[in-house]
Amino acid sequence: MSHRFTIGGSYAYVSEHDDALNFNLGTGPLGTTTNGTSGFSGFPTDSFRGIPPVVTDPGSGTCPGGTNATSSFFACNGNYVPKAGVFYNGASLDSGPSDFALRHTFEVHGLVELPWKIQFSSLFRVQSGFHYTQNALAPVDQDGNGAFDGRDLKTARNAFTGPHFLNMDLRVAKTFAIGDRVRLQALFEFFNLFNGANPAAVNLNQNHTPRLAGEPIFGSTAAYLPGREGQIGLRLTF
Repeated sequence: MSHRFTIGGSYAYVSEHDDALNFNLGTGPLGTTTNGTSGFSGFPTDSFRGIPPVVTDPGSGTCPGGTNATSSFFACNGNYVPKAGVFYNGASLDSGPSDFALRHTFEVHGLVELPWKIQFSSLFRVQSGFHYTQNALAPVDQDGNGAFDGRDLKTARNAFTGPHFLNMDLRVAKTFAIGDRVRLQALFEFFNLFNGANPAAVNLNQNHTPRLAGEPIFGSTAAYLPGREGQIGLRLTF
C-alpha cells in the first residue's frame, strides 16, 4: 500500500460435516486420556453397518436371557442387542462438524518501516474454538457385535466448541550495513504478545452426579498453549 508500510488480511467462514474420528482438544495423546483409566478419547462410535442376525442369549443364574428375533433386548452381560433383520448404520452416529473446520477465522498482518532501517511487523489472528466430543463414562455396545462406543451417545459427535483462539506476534528488526555487501539484522520477536490463555486441551469426560471432589468439570480447559514468549536474534547476509 505504501513504500513505508503494507497491510493485508483475510477472513474465512467454514461449515463442513463428516463421520470421521475426533482427536482434537482431547485431554491426552490420540486415543487415550491423561488419567489412563477411561481411554476412550478418539475412539470411534460402534461402526457396525448392516443387518444384525438373530441372537439368542441362553441366560444365566437369575437372568432369563432372550432373543432379538422380534425386538431388541439387553443380554445378561448388559449389552444391548438390536432387533434382527433391521438395517443398522453405525457410522451415521459419528456424523458431525469436521474436527478442524473452524467456523470463523480472521487474520491481519502488516509491516511498517521507520527511519534508520527499523521495521515493525505483526501477525494477528483470532478464530473460533475447535470442536470436541463428550466421552462416555462407560462404553456401550448398542448392536451386540462386541464393538464398544467411546463417546456418550446422548450427545452428537463434535457437538461442543472450545474457547476461541486469539494471538498476536510482533517482530522489531533493525538492519546495519557493513560495507557494500554485508548486512547485519538484529531481531526482537514476541509471540502471544497479549499473553492470551489459549486452550490446548479440554476435559472430555462427563461429570458424575453428584460431582466427585476435585473432578474436572466437563468442557473446562485442561491445558493451555504457551503464554507470552520473546527471543532475540541476529541475521547476517552477504
